[in-house]
Amino acid sequence: NIIYFRVSSLFYPADSNSDNAMISIYPFNDEYFAFAESPVIHKIDVESLDTIERVNLNEKIGIVNHTSHPIVTSDGTVYNVGLTISKSGPAYSVICFPHGENIFENAHVVAEIPTRWKLHPCYMHTFGITENYFVIVEQPLTVSIPAVLKSQIVNEPMISCLKWFGDKMTCIYLIDRQTGELRHTFHAEAFFFLHIINQYEKDGHLVIDI
Repeated sequence: NIIYFRVSSLFYPADSNSDNAMISIYPFNDEYFAFAESPVIHKIDVESLDTIERVNLNEKIGIVNHTSHPIVTSDGTVYNVGLTISKSGPAYSVICFPHGENIFENAHVVAEIPTRWKLHPCYMHTFGITENYFVIVEQPLTVSIPAVLKSQIVNEPMISCLKWFGDKMTCIYLIDRQTGELRHTFHAEAFFFLHIINQYEKDGHLVIDI
């Protein structure tokens, strides 16, 4: 029965991942939610810090995971990047949570690009937004899907699922915010990163501080 539960939980990542949303807190409208990389976020009471509601974004928009650091724009719209699975394979999807009522019901994908390796999507903790572009950095530190399947069955820690392709380049994708189309792909030497701390356009260039 334990093995059956672990196998079946692969199809419900919000139930098989940890509920420990301890990485960050972000506002959706005037409500605050605690985040980790699991698709489950928790609405919290800002006075008592009690958990008020558990929101499963896998059920609402079909993401397997997402970055721990969504971006809130000046008009209150929230964007994040999550991993989705389509018929053609895994993809990095930019998700828009529009400001206003029913923010989760009205959430939708505004852009997506396929992962470089079908069975090894990259580990992505943050992304960027500039005036004209969504910025996605695909580093060669990846999460092995076969290893995730194995880890669920034999109860191994998540770190056993990480795979480093140090002989591969890092890809930086610029996606048009208006059309959702991939406009530019830049390549850099292999590197690991956690946070994009600033990004902006200036004098015909796009600058990223990582």
